[in-house]
Order: sequence, then structure tokens, then C-alpha cells
Amino acid sequence: MNNKKIVVVADPHLESTQNDVQCMVAFLKTLTPSEYILIFLGDLFHVWVESPQYHTEQVQYLMSELSAFRRQGGGVHLIVGNRDLFFNNISSFSEANHLPFDSVNLDFLTLYFANGIIMAHHGDTVNRKDKRYLIWRKVVRSPLVKYVFNKLPAQKVKTILWDLERKMKQTNIKFKQFFPEDEWTSFVKQVHYAHSPTILLVGHFHPPRPIVTKYASTTGIVVPAWHKAQSYLILDSQLKYQFRSFRLFLQDE
Repeated sequence: MNNKKIVVVADPHLESTQNDVQCMVAFLKTLTPSEYILIFLGDLFHVWVESPQYHTEQVQYLMSELSAFRRQGGGVHLIVGNRDLFFNNISSFSEANHLPFDSVNLDFLTLYFANGIIMAHHGDTVNRKDKRYLIWRKVVRSPLVKYVFNKLPAQKVKTILWDLERKMKQTNIKFKQFFPEDEWTSFVKQVHYAHSPTILLVGHFHPPRPIVTKYASTTGIVVPAWHKAQSYLILDSQLKYQFRSFRLFLQDE
């Protein structure tokens, strides 16, 4: 793993724009799997559920391509975002699991390299002032809610989830109008004191360019969203990062 490059993709929100899944697959095919580790910082799809009974054809398509990426020697890690629902922590890949990820992380992913430690988090708990969202996050991740939803028809679940997403977007709209710089700086410091990572990665906030905050030996980076601009971050084996954008123009079917 120490010789591999790390590709960090934040907030794709797939299935929200035309051909966005095909674009992501095209991007994957530009990577030599044995040379890369993929980290998805959450909100992989606009709204999706862990259980395969709720997976659309487009979700199945991407899961198949990620499985192929892994079989060819690539690493794939998922951090659970606020739109990735009813997932469990998975610490290592198993053929018995239907998800093509080396790990699924409800909170932090930690990867160890010769040149330091990378930690990654979706970023939705950075702003502790957004209390209404934090309550919603706790409720929607509860075992009881997961149990109830697993008893409902797939189409009903999707309708409910999209309705909840629209309502949640309106309830915390004031917190989406600005970047919580003080809360972010505090978050970087807290993670540094607790874990001292070399690189701390979060998504969630959709900045147009990376927001970089250094504290002691930790560099915190808010990664721009893949959604709309196909932006991503790449780190080499020395943990030096570059900001890039993938461009592909697909013909409408």
C-alpha cells in the first residue's frame, strides 16, 4: 500500500445528473487498479441504501465496476455520508459481502503509510452548531429506523428518503450558506490531539477549491465535490496532494 497513489473523491451525488454514473466509470477506467487506492468521502449516490434490494441498475453497475477494480489489485474505501443510509462498519473485504469495498466507515477511515497517517471523514459532524442536522443524523442511523425501512417496499423507501432529503435541505439551509471556518479549525485541532494524522480529509461542504488548514503536524483538507465539476484529489506515496478535475463529455442516449 505504501507505493500506491490515493485518489480521493468527495460527494459525487450520483444519479442526480444525466450520465453521471457512466462518467464515474469512465474515470475509473483511466486508473491502473494495482497503482491506486480509492477513497470515497461519502454521498456516493444522491440517496441510496446499503441493502441490495434497494439498489437501482445504476448502483449495481457502479458496484460491479468497483468489484472489477478490486479484483485487479485496486483498493476501495467508503466513508458513509449523510446520503448513504443504513450502512454498517466493515473493517475488511469479504467475498460474502455484497459491497465491493475494502472498508466501510461510519465515522473515520484511518490508513497507515510509511510517510504518515491519512484519516478521512465525511465532514457532516464538523459543524457542531448545526444541532438539528446532528439530531437527524443520530435518528436516521438508529437500528430501529433501519429495521422499519427494511420492511418496506423498495420504491416506497426511495420515495420517503427523497422526501426526507428535500425537507432536511430546507431545515438547515442557513448552515449551507457559509463555510464554518471556526468549527473546521476546531475539528482539525481535536483530531490532531486525538490521533495526530499527517493528512485529514473531509468532504461535505462542496468548496470550489480545496480548503487547507494546517495545525502542528496535521494538514486538514476539505475536498471539493466531484458533483458537477468532477473534481478530486490525488496523493502520492509521499502524501503530497494535487487537485485535479476529470473531463468527459458523453453523448446523450
